[in-house]
Amino acid sequence: MELDPKIAESIVTNLKDVIQHEINLFDATGTIIASTDRTRIGTSHDGARLAISTKSLS
Repeated sequence: MELDPKIAESIVTNLKDVIQHEINLFDATGTIIASTDRTRIGTSHDGARLAISTKSLS
């Protein structure tokens, strides 16, 4: 499933308001598609890539 970048950005913004933590949202390759730290958008996240490759959520 592909998530529209504007919707993804809205999700991370709203979550940060609720949980008071930085949020990153990844695509299926481990690339950050939305983040409360806009400098991270488009970068790869090793932990997300590892979770994807091992199909692990923890």
